[in-house]
Parts: sequence; C-alpha cells; structure tokens
Amino acid sequence: MVSDDFSVKFSVLKGLVRLAGRMGWDSQMTLCERWVDNITARANNSLHVPRSSMETTDLTGDSLVKVLATLASPHRMRVLAALATGPTYVSQLARDLGISRALLQVHLKRLQTVGLVSDHIEVSDDGKAMKFYEVVPFALCLTPQTLVTASESLTDNADRGESTNKGT
Repeated sequence: MVSDDFSVKFSVLKGLVRLAGRMGWDSQMTLCERWVDNITARANNSLHVPRSSMETTDLTGDSLVKVLATLASPHRMRVLAALATGPTYVSQLARDLGISRALLQVHLKRLQTVGLVSDHIEVSDDGKAMKFYEVVPFALCLTPQTLVTASESLTDNADRGESTNKGT
C-alpha cells in the first residue's frame, strides 16, 4: 500500500516532469521521468527483481548454442564473475575489469541478449540515474542427453546467427 506522503511526493515529481517539458528542459525532463519510473517501480515492488532463473532444460537448441557461444569469450566470463558478487554499474565494473566502458557495453549487451544478465535503473542520493547490471540466476548442466535433446530443436538459424556475431 502506498502512503499518502508518497502520493504527494509522486504528484509533485510528475508535475516537475510536465513543467520541464513545457519549459524545454529536455535533460531535466528525462531525469524526472527516470525518477518517476523508479518510484513507480518501487511502489509496485518491481524494482531490482531479477528475472527467473535459466536452466539448460529451458533452452532450445538454438538458444543453447547462443548461450554457449556467449560464454566462450574470456571477457564475458570475467564480466559474469564480477557481477556474481552483486549488482554494479558500468563505470565501476569497467574499472574493476580494466577494460573500456565501450567494450564492456558490447559484452553486457551480448550477455543480456542471451538472458544471462539483466539491468535496472536506480537513482543515487544526488539524483543521478544509474544503470546497474546483475547476473540472472542460471544453471547449465551439459550432458550427452542434454545435447541430444537440444540438437533435436536446432534450426539453420543457429549457424547463421553465430557467423554474424563473430566479432563480439
């Protein structure tokens, strides 16, 4: 249940978004909109809730190929290992891993695409919106039977999808 105090603050914030829009303050409007989204998510208890876990049996053959190809990169394995300790934001993660933010963003996007990483936005005490990344719980168990089952659902797209993503 949302308190009356919360409702008043939320209404004021929505008013600021409208005012910023009318005044042409695009950056302030974007920041206020992020705050509204963050507050709405908190009110709905949906902020920072990682996706449900992924298991090998949940994956089609094509999906398993993409996940395994994604995990084949040493950089992405290091990113997952770093995120296993808890959610963090790009700048901190890039410093921790000793790679550029641009390169890290490429790897995070690939990890997100296959469902191994998720993100959420939090507003810091100073009002700055920060995107945090975290590992989505997963359990991959490869057995000969798992591979037989997965191979039965493979399509030609699995091979084509890999050849277009070799650089990442």
